[in-house]
Amino acid sequence: MTGALSVACIIAVTILGTHAETIRLWDLHGMAKDSGAASGTAVIRPEPSIARAGDVIAVSQPTDTAGSTLRTAGSPSSNACEVILPGPVVRSNRVIVQTDSPATHAFRSGKGEAMLAFMHCALPPQEYIATHAQTRKATNAPWVPVITTTQCFRTRVDPELKAILFRKDNIQADYYGEIFTYDDSGLIRLHSETFPAPTPVDFAGASWDDRPDRFRIFVDRSGGDWRLGRIMAPLNASLTWSYAGRLDTYICTNWPSYHNQTARKWQDNFRDNAVFLERYGPFSTTSDGRCPPGYEPDPEFTSFDEVIVINQCMENDAGRERFYFARRGSMHYGIVRWDFSSRRNGDWFVSDRTIGLRRGTQNPVFSFAGMETRVREYLKLTNKVSAGN
Repeated sequence: MTGALSVACIIAVTILGTHAETIRLWDLHGMAKDSGAASGTAVIRPEPSIARAGDVIAVSQPTDTAGSTLRTAGSPSSNACEVILPGPVVRSNRVIVQTDSPATHAFRSGKGEAMLAFMHCALPPQEYIATHAQTRKATNAPWVPVITTTQCFRTRVDPELKAILFRKDNIQADYYGEIFTYDDSGLIRLHSETFPAPTPVDFAGASWDDRPDRFRIFVDRSGGDWRLGRIMAPLNASLTWSYAGRLDTYICTNWPSYHNQTARKWQDNFRDNAVFLERYGPFSTTSDGRCPPGYEPDPEFTSFDEVIVINQCMENDAGRERFYFARRGSMHYGIVRWDFSSRRNGDWFVSDRTIGLRRGTQNPVFSFAGMETRVREYLKLTNKVSAGN
């Protein structure tokens, strides 16, 4: 067999034996080549964007080898990949790469979506980034704990929902965190965040209220469309890109208050005066000072090769938030650090940070099920508007 294989490729999610979701990304035509193996076998060397060393390949074809499962050969550090199929490859083959998320492969191809590659955490599905919240009173002052316990970060790109799910803080609640969306405009937007704290627009006597259907939504003021959130970054991670604009926020206390757009407005005409990206390396999550005793990070989190940083300067530089997305070798970690700064004598002073310390594990899997449910509730408004209701 010579030349490129014309084999359709389906990349699927199979986690711990659960039912597989399937997403078609592309054909292997032009991406996989026969190496001239002996008759009766075929050797495929896919591009790294299709499969990596260590991925499990399940082969289905109309021969007695149907259903056989093989593991790719090669070095994980070099992303080499070689799949040896014990039989002739035919056009009706289905080649399935089982991994923790389709986005791991979908956004490694470098097709102008570098931001999604960095925002997707490719760690094993049961792992998360154990974080710690710290504060300080002056640049030379020591960092001290905000709370004594560690919490969690993990980001996941969901190409089916066109959403970026950011679980944070509450390790027991799979709905808790921030939800970003993206579309053909080439922009990533912050749509909502879990917001249990009482606000002035809540009913009198309201207390901390941690649940899936209570959240703050961000609405781009330029159009007033509740489906369009706060602009955060371009998909292509361009360092020449910048944005300034205004937004409103609303506190939703139940799903009907979102679907019917009756939630109370909390912040009016809030200004992002400068949103832009930085990209540099090497990077340590503790680059601006040592952790308090007892919270020292693992070396893995002090030796990243590269980060992309979203800078968000607000209300004429009254405050700045930064979100750090890291890569180490071929591994993308998603978000590994957040910090907040304010101006002091004209310079930015970082007073608060939440930093990645090490990997944590939650069995059987670090779930995003609650966040996926939230996104599907948001889509009900999109469908309602599209239908003209």
